[in-house]
Amino acid sequence: MAFPFTINELTHRTWVIEENSSAFQGFQYLLEGDNQALLIDTGMGTGDLLSEVDNLTDKPVTVVCTHGHFDHIAYNYKFGEIYIHEAETELLEKHLSPEYLIRMCKHMVPGEELRKNMEPYLQIKSGGNYHYIKNGHTFDLGDRKLEAFHIPGHSEGSICLFERETRLLFNGDSMSEWGILMHLDHSVSIDVFYGSLLRFEKLSETFDLLYPGHHRTPIKNEFVNDFIYCAKRIMDKTLPLRIIEDGGPYLEASYGRICITLPLNAEY
Repeated sequence: MAFPFTINELTHRTWVIEENSSAFQGFQYLLEGDNQALLIDTGMGTGDLLSEVDNLTDKPVTVVCTHGHFDHIAYNYKFGEIYIHEAETELLEKHLSPEYLIRMCKHMVPGEELRKNMEPYLQIKSGGNYHYIKNGHTFDLGDRKLEAFHIPGHSEGSICLFERETRLLFNGDSMSEWGILMHLDHSVSIDVFYGSLLRFEKLSETFDLLYPGHHRTPIKNEFVNDFIYCAKRIMDKTLPLRIIEDGGPYLEASYGRICITLPLNAEY
């Protein structure tokens, strides 16, 4: 069964495409320039994303993935040119494996019913012409330019995309209103994530809002400070950690409105 999308125009020629089903909730973003369009992430494949994109733009579409998790790459095979950070190659290969995804789902997704709903969508196809990029890569759409900012945390090769002229920043799963999952395979240590956040804090002068991959969009850039403080208190061992069994086990640290998860054997 294909599920419909909810589409809203954020600014002129910039859309948020929400994929919402019994198995998944997430956001993809489409930006159109004079010469081409850029699609940020392709979701989990519960609907016909290609048709929705074709209805919004007649420009050639390039895909850039904020990271290589299955719920951000499932529809990549429908598009020709796909860009992802070079540190995601191993993770991407794993998330193209249905066997690996089913095992991972059992240790990540809370709730037996939700895991059952997700399983039919864990058959990710591997087509597409992949390009591996570094920090600072620029996507030129003609009259619009977006820069890639490497922010290791949720995964080793997670990136954000930002457009300085419009002060728009699309940050994938690096931060969200709920928090960040860092107990997964290929998540980095808390001290590395903390370093990413400090570098990201300097970037925050160039944008007003964060447009994440899940939960709610947009969120205010003041969330960056919450994550910095939470990560620092984890490293200082001044923030309680609790064990989460459902979808785990893993550790969770909460600070105000956000949380950060960690593997049980986390060193900090």
